[in-house]
Amino acid sequence: MTHVVDNPAEHPGNELIRVLQVDDDPTFLEISKQCLEREGRFLVDCAISVQEATERMGSSHYDVIVSDYSMPEKSGLEFLKQLRGQGILIPFILFTGKSSEDIAISSLNLGATKFLKKHGHPETVFSDLSAYILEAVDHALWEARQCEKDEKERVSKVKREDECTPVHRGTGPDHERQFAVLAELLPDGVVTLDLTGRVTSCNSANVAMTGYARDEVVGKHFSDLEFLRKEDSPDYEELFRSNLEGKTHDPFEVIWNHRDGTSYLAEVRAGLLKEGERISGVLVIARDITQRKEAERRLQESENKFRSIVEQSTHGIVLLDQQGAIVEWNKGQESITGLKREEVINKPVWDVYLALKFEEERTPASYQKIKTRMLEFLHNPSDSWVETLREQEIQQPGGEKKVVQVHVFPIHTDQGIMTGSIFQDITEKKEARRTLQSERDKLKALMDGLDRTGIGIDIVSIDHKVLLQNAVLKEEFGNLTGKLCYKEYIGMDEPCTDCPMIRAIRSSAVESSQFVNIHGKHIELISAPLPNSDGIVDKAIEVAIDNTERVRAERILNQTMKNLETMNEKLRVVGSLTRHDVRNKISTIEGSIYLMRKFPSLSEDALSHLLKIEVTCQQIERIFDFAKTYEQIGIEELTYICVEESLQEALGLCADLGGIEVNSQCSELRVLADSLLSSVLYDLIENSLKHGKTVKKINLYYHIKDDSLNLIYEDDGVGIPHSEKKKIFAEGYGKDTGYGLYIIHKICETYHWTVEERGEPGKGTRFLMNVPLTRNGRHGFLLQASNEENGGRHRLEPE
Repeated sequence: MTHVVDNPAEHPGNELIRVLQVDDDPTFLEISKQCLEREGRFLVDCAISVQEATERMGSSHYDVIVSDYSMPEKSGLEFLKQLRGQGILIPFILFTGKSSEDIAISSLNLGATKFLKKHGHPETVFSDLSAYILEAVDHALWEARQCEKDEKERVSKVKREDECTPVHRGTGPDHERQFAVLAELLPDGVVTLDLTGRVTSCNSANVAMTGYARDEVVGKHFSDLEFLRKEDSPDYEELFRSNLEGKTHDPFEVIWNHRDGTSYLAEVRAGLLKEGERISGVLVIARDITQRKEAERRLQESENKFRSIVEQSTHGIVLLDQQGAIVEWNKGQESITGLKREEVINKPVWDVYLALKFEEERTPASYQKIKTRMLEFLHNPSDSWVETLREQEIQQPGGEKKVVQVHVFPIHTDQGIMTGSIFQDITEKKEARRTLQSERDKLKALMDGLDRTGIGIDIVSIDHKVLLQNAVLKEEFGNLTGKLCYKEYIGMDEPCTDCPMIRAIRSSAVESSQFVNIHGKHIELISAPLPNSDGIVDKAIEVAIDNTERVRAERILNQTMKNLETMNEKLRVVGSLTRHDVRNKISTIEGSIYLMRKFPSLSEDALSHLLKIEVTCQQIERIFDFAKTYEQIGIEELTYICVEESLQEALGLCADLGGIEVNSQCSELRVLADSLLSSVLYDLIENSLKHGKTVKKINLYYHIKDDSLNLIYEDDGVGIPHSEKKKIFAEGYGKDTGYGLYIIHKICETYHWTVEERGEPGKGTRFLMNVPLTRNGRHGFLLQASNEENGGRHRLEPE
């Protein structure tokens, strides 16, 4: 990302670079100031907070800012956002102990010049910091000069006259500046071309849209721009010529390529630039319409899905407009009524519904009643019978009778309220209900037989009156026949808002609910609909299960789990804060050691002790790394992780591979794991670097067995003796902290993998991580292979 200092200071020869360093640790600031100023190229001012840094910037000029991330009141990222929001583009380096990739990405996205970790060997850290400062300041100076040069070249271009409608920029430096400011304010990409087709300027929106900086665009012919597709060049050449010839063009759509390899769709407008009466070039304005096009595509998909659902539904679906005319009549409704869509579309609904009445009911009075009722609803869609299930009988034109269940509901649109209806043919269901009626006596006998189970059973009518109880309920509540269930069972004055009995009657399905009865017991109530002799559901059978003890046990368990979560969160926060603060102190110690070793008067014994202290600090940091990783084990939900990407992340964490060749054959492999897979591969690589001695090559590949997959890591180093193979995964084994292979073993355990070392001593290590075929019903691994013949990719699951 390019950064520009508004008025960059020149730094010829012996002039010092002014640095403002911000960190909440005064001791570390003093060490850092000494390490930078001893080079003789920097003058460092220190601030222990963002507020103090802001005050210093108000009274002094600085060439670069170096800031910590984690600070009280306001973080380094918030400081950076504040500066960029004020238009202050001074180079900014985030110098922090935090190693989070999200922080690094966020800082660079906000306009940070560099992201640098301050933990490490002081000589390396401060050498890198010095280089970053010099690079940032030099680049800011170069870009400022380049912008000035480009502006002069643009102003000096020859103008041409044209009769078509041009964009008038006026003349003189004031108009040039006004045009540049206006272009920067526009959210669309703006590019200006001279009469030869070379780019004379582009705004910040164009940089953001394409990913290419101004110095990569300005001065180039438009046919050489990287973000334009080469196959479109002939079209652009023709458009450019026709614009200069005075022809006008409607906005047109083009595909542009972003620097990161992605493509987007832009709507482009082109016109002539004119200064006075002379043509100076062509103005191109591009608006990113990728999201708009995607929204249009999704809307069309949604409409297609809706149409598919309507057409494929076995239920009848009817839509009415605001005047009561039928605008939708699907195939399900054709099957239920016997009327074809073309017979009813655009007709008033009362005309059609009269035709479905029984012949003796098709009277003028009946017609007027239907019409009046429908018109009342259209003017008052909140009518009481809306959103309720109703049953009615209809007769098809051929004479066949049907019983249908109807659900009417309003549909709110921009043009007003439409009416929707869903029809379900329940003719066979009604017949089945009549059959069920004969089973009522058997039901009572069954209730009597269940008394010994301790489960309460009753039958309740649609008006909430108890019709029948078994002995269990009678013993606890007495005989409640004819009394209101909600009053006698739970002591309420009106029915429950979520009554399962009412829901069961309306849905003709089993429903359930939880409540506490008047005796303080936690009851699970299960209601099933019961039809009468006519097949109409007007009552329900209820089963009451006492869950008091289970609820009490669940509460105890939930409280215990909550206490454990609170304790774990406290431990995590304390651990994180402790590591952060102690790492800062270790950095201060390492910085002091680095400065002390520069003293020529130190004896060999003193240098030896300093070296031991330095090694101890490094061991402490490795212990912290282990603790941080160990805290994360088992926290993330397992998902399918690309092994190749995890390997690249691990390699990115390695400071120096020392020329070792790393080969991978896992580009298509996905395993059920989490982000710690990169830590597993990093620890294996570190083990090879530290203990392999003669390692020249590292291989990562896999082998599929009948019921599992082996993910294999091997090197060609000195290997591990047979006597040590069973010990290497134990906590504390080996040199340094001895946690690397132990943590690998613990992470693999959370994946339900096994890991073992099968290398041959003297010829290298060979770690086999066995991945099961399935875990909890999910595949343990997937293969995603290239399929060039089909022009795409396809996913293969393990057999």
